[in-house]
Amino acid sequence: MMSGLVSPKSIGLTNKEEIYKLVKITKRLFIICKYNLEVIIPIITFFISFIPFFMNLTVIETLVYGIPHSILFSMCSYYGYSINIWQIVYLYLTSRYIKIKLNELNAKLSHRIRKRLSTNSRYINNALFLLNSIYSEINEYNVSFWSKYLLSIWLIIGSVITNCLYFSSFIQMNKLVKCLIEYFVIIIIISFLFIINTVSSVNYEANKSYKLLNSIMVYNVRNHKNIMGRKYKTLLFYRSYKVYLLIIFEMYLIFFI
Repeated sequence: MMSGLVSPKSIGLTNKEEIYKLVKITKRLFIICKYNLEVIIPIITFFISFIPFFMNLTVIETLVYGIPHSILFSMCSYYGYSINIWQIVYLYLTSRYIKIKLNELNAKLSHRIRKRLSTNSRYINNALFLLNSIYSEINEYNVSFWSKYLLSIWLIIGSVITNCLYFSSFIQMNKLVKCLIEYFVIIIIISFLFIINTVSSVNYEANKSYKLLNSIMVYNVRNHKNIMGRKYKTLLFYRSYKVYLLIIFEMYLIFFI
């Protein structure tokens, strides 16, 4: 859709403002990730590996062992971070795309509730059909890929964070290396919290749809009871009116005939 091969309407997006925001955010994320992966991450990982060699070995040993090891460590970090960071970006874009679809449906439902518009069974069936299609799409993403990825991220990132915090807090090391490790840990923690917030926001929007549909159903039930109550009162009035007429007619027959 973003490359122009598929129209936004074909994937269920109709809000122009949200589509423009999604495209802008995607462009910014690609620029930030590319800059961090190609510049910041290789430099930081290189110095994290190179500084201990430089501080504890001779110049020849540093050139023979330190530089090749640091370059190899930097390359491995680059490819490893590329895989993880781009997956986080794709997870965010997928979640935001689903949230846009849920937001559009929730906005329509909220509008009908605020304006107290009548909602027939056909409209509710269409809303349930749209929700079912969105939930089926979420389930397909989750079963095929994201559940396994999030499980691995939860285990791996949690282990990396605890190990790095232990090293930086209880092991004596160079201050520069310690600062680099702490910066590295901060990036990982922010990424971890970002993943949790992104996934939970989708769950929040889905639960919001349930509340709105429940409000519509409660309003319809009350409205139906009020209509039936008015009809019942009107029917009782007409019946009592007929009874009174019949009594008056009988009394007329008795006393005057």
